[in-house]
Amino acid sequence: MCLFPQDWHIPHHLQDKLEDCLLEPDMFELDKQILWLARVEIRERFPAYLPTLLRSVKWSSHVDVAKVKH
Repeated sequence: MCLFPQDWHIPHHLQDKLEDCLLEPDMFELDKQILWLARVEIRERFPAYLPTLLRSVKWSSHVDVAKVKH
């Protein structure tokens, strides 16, 4: 069963991978990139996963840090 609703704006081929990224404690760079692509919907629809999303932020990039809020 998929974690995401039908109107989720992430392509279907990435949804399974995104679900794995959210549920697994270890993240690779590709996992972080997938989470970053879904950041707006994760922030708005799945606030319980904010700590996981924050692990994907490139904290050395002020542009990316600013995008976390928007």
